[in-house]
Amino acid sequence: EGRERSREAFEEKAGQLVANVQWVKSTLQDVLEASAQLPSQANLLSVAEHLLVLTSDAVSTASQLLQSHQDKGHPHLDSIAWYWSAAARYLLTQLGAVPAISPQVLQLLTQRLQNCRDQRSPSSTTQLSPAPATPGQPESAGTCLSRSGRAGGAAREAGEMKHTGGDVPASDFKSLQSLSPHHGKGPPNASLASSPAKHERGDSDTWQGSPSKMSQVTKDMATRMLHMTQFLRKKGPIMGKEQLVACARHMASDGQVLVKFGRTVAKHCLDERCSTELLRAAEHTHTISSQLSIVARVKAVTAESKASSELLVSNTQNLLQAVSHLLKAAEAAC
Repeated sequence: EGRERSREAFEEKAGQLVANVQWVKSTLQDVLEASAQLPSQANLLSVAEHLLVLTSDAVSTASQLLQSHQDKGHPHLDSIAWYWSAAARYLLTQLGAVPAISPQVLQLLTQRLQNCRDQRSPSSTTQLSPAPATPGQPESAGTCLSRSGRAGGAAREAGEMKHTGGDVPASDFKSLQSLSPHHGKGPPNASLASSPAKHERGDSDTWQGSPSKMSQVTKDMATRMLHMTQFLRKKGPIMGKEQLVACARHMASDGQVLVKFGRTVAKHCLDERCSTELLRAAEHTHTISSQLSIVARVKAVTAESKASSELLVSNTQNLLQAVSHLLKAAEAAC
């Protein structure tokens, strides 16, 4: 009976969230099309499309977790939730600086992204107005989500996302965290990544990596990072979105190779302190690599925009920094 209630509550919340994000995308498109052509219009619509894709991915993953009765954290879902929160904050930040977006429209968009219970759907943009602050109307994001018992704190990290700023309401976009059987606190870290045994395919003892091979992998990653950075300045060998995404995916794959190497070294390290530090670095690198894979997958199915390319490159830079720390920890453990 308890499981059935949980399933029904999840389906209601998930359906509401998908409907709200779809409403945000459609409304934003209507408002922007009704106004003068803006240089940032394609970028804003691209971010809204990002949110819709991420929402669908999160709902699907959370549904599978619910069906499998898994109560522990899930790195993939936690990564999506963090990125979703950052994208929502970024979108509202940018919309706050668009003259065509009135404070009333911005307020409604904010409420929808908070997944509050205002289900009004105006037939035209001229009907958009502030939601009345009455007891029966939308509650704050924290109140809405506290009914599920637990809520994460991803909005703290969302504020650190590149390009954010401006007078955006200080809202906690925790809508996706409420779908998870386990709500994390902020972006995924080593504690959210499951143990090496759950991610490695096959025994690590059979892996034939060597320090020289890892050195070459690292050099290749640095070269790709340079090419991706050059792409932002319209230079280098990368010519378009497809090549940029392929490069990012290769980086994420190489990151997982180094994660496996780090876990193997840690397993055979006799110094417990060095082994623990190396495992921590490996799990952090695994998390960053998984995040990069998610961002690359979303980038591949959405329209081209400078902001999304910059976000992809930023995640790649984070992975390279994590890899650098992992290699230093591996050197100390040898």
